[in-house]
Amino acid sequence: MAEYHRHRAIVEQAAGQPGDAARAWSAAVPEFLAAWEKIKVKYGYPERAGPVAQPADGSWHGAGGRRLDHAQNTEIDRACARIREVGERAIIPGVRAVEAEDPTRRLAGFESYPNGSLRSLATVTLTTPREAAAQ
Repeated sequence: MAEYHRHRAIVEQAAGQPGDAARAWSAAVPEFLAAWEKIKVKYGYPERAGPVAQPADGSWHGAGGRRLDHAQNTEIDRACARIREVGERAIIPGVRAVEAEDPTRRLAGFESYPNGSLRSLATVTLTTPREAAAQ
């Protein structure tokens, strides 16, 4: 917590009076959103498709011919469960403790935190070696 308070003091000092940083951020948000819209138009940002029906045999099929057999899919499910366990046991309580230090602010992103399985096509991206080399 000491590090958080030190950082907060530096930010507030750089911004001027206490609360100026929050006001400056709030004022800048519309400009950031407008810039994001321009980037989406310039470079494209396709909306994600909904979930795809998966085979009943436990395998997984994705866009571009990607697939996992039953064993690979099970391994990824176990890994996602472990990530979720560590997050819920250690990471999220720490982040919430930082958030609680300033009751006037809220950390963004928890509204998007998955309530069910961490496993989703948007979360797990499979890249072939050829695709990785092309990036």
